[in-house]
Amino acid sequence: MRHHQRQDLGRDSAAEAVLSIKLRPMRFKNPQSLTKKSKIFQTSSKMHPDLFKTLVLAVAIACTQISNVSAGSKSPQQCANYYGAGEDSNHIHCFDHNDVHYSCLKASCHTGGPNTPVSSTTSIDKNFFFENCAKGGPHSKDVYPKVYPKEFTANNAARSLVVNDGSAYNKHQVLISGLANLTCAWNDPNERNAQRPYCNDCQGV
Repeated sequence: MRHHQRQDLGRDSAAEAVLSIKLRPMRFKNPQSLTKKSKIFQTSSKMHPDLFKTLVLAVAIACTQISNVSAGSKSPQQCANYYGAGEDSNHIHCFDHNDVHYSCLKASCHTGGPNTPVSSTTSIDKNFFFENCAKGGPHSKDVYPKVYPKEFTANNAARSLVVNDGSAYNKHQVLISGLANLTCAWNDPNERNAQRPYCNDCQGV
């Protein structure tokens, strides 16, 4: 996850300096060239150098804040193409339908829709799973009825996905972890294998 350093650059004084600048209308030799809707102003040419520097600083701060907002939290996001372990145990990597990459807080991920609250019945670890996933390929006889993915990559156009890391119960109801190369397919968009998790706390990467 990207970290942004925060510095106190005297935003209050910069803002006051900007507001204190006196604006005056530009004078034209030909007033008829101006339309009624157009009001063009220019700052005083006698601006003090320190005040000018403060103005530039204020504009730079504003641009930085706008940039941080645009690259900041974008929530919620649906991990349509990829879901997997992040840079630490508290985060996951998430790629949406357009392959846009996000780093999301794992505790904010859930089943259901974008506005579904996170709870014990919607948390990703215990409630999100795929069905009838085959080990080694779609035609394998080694099929797991229910697979809980920790990482998967989806090819939604082909209606297929591969669980790269997951756990499942075998026929003896013993939980097996670290399963990989499990292929899960679907025919209808309403089927379980076509569903994708949402994460509410994400940052663009």
